[in-house]
Amino acid sequence: MPRKRSIEDVDLLAAARRELSRVGAANITVEGVARETGLAKATVLQRFGSKRGLMVALARQSTDVLREKFASVVRAEGSPLLKLVDLLAHRAEPIGRPNELANQLSFLPIALHDPEFRRLAVEQATWAQMGIRKLLEAAVEEGELASIDLAELTKLIYVTYTGSLLTWAVLRHGTVSEWVRSHVHAALRPWRSRGSTGKRKGARR
Repeated sequence: MPRKRSIEDVDLLAAARRELSRVGAANITVEGVARETGLAKATVLQRFGSKRGLMVALARQSTDVLREKFASVVRAEGSPLLKLVDLLAHRAEPIGRPNELANQLSFLPIALHDPEFRRLAVEQATWAQMGIRKLLEAAVEEGELASIDLAELTKLIYVTYTGSLLTWAVLRHGTVSEWVRSHVHAALRPWRSRGSTGKRKGARR
């Protein structure tokens, strides 16, 4: 394959994420990412300095994308509860097979032992919960949810989302997005105001 002269960082990181899903954090290499993009290894190293630099950039990009997505969804028209469920289900959609989820989660052991990656993981989790909280606040304002302890419900929805990814990988019922959607709906159901289902007509239970 002829070498490409240039590629945007966002496209290079997208290629790195595909490689991560394919081989996992332990096996991803600068050479592999270079092959995926058609760039020379030296070009990738020039951008990120090392495999570690590439992985840090991936973690930071994930947080940036998450933050921007939540901000966009909060501003959009529509039911806050539906927007929340849709956003979480859509985030899971790119995971097509359990091994891809396992490879993406291969970041976790690194985050547990490496202070820099742990800080980045905590930052991402914090932004995710802030986004969930904003949509829940909007749902209360619009009468979709009863007035409740939003801090506790925020944590419940976040834990439900992350736990749904893991349980789907084991049980493999339907698609991962269907599995996430079903369990987030179930977590919200006891707190919905009377008459508010938070579901589209014809949506799966």
